[in-house]
Amino acid sequence: PHVPLIAVAECYRSTRQVAFVRALVHQGDKSNPVASAQGTFMRLEE
Repeated sequence: PHVPLIAVAECYRSTRQVAFVRALVHQGDKSNPVASAQGTFMRLEE
């Protein structure tokens, strides 16, 4: 069945140059995630 996916992401640490992000994906029940992700992102000065 087609059940919507809900992703919740947070930036759990940020420095002047790098942001650390993690995410969980669920289908309506937050206690039963179906996927997870994490990443680091370089912050650019403008």
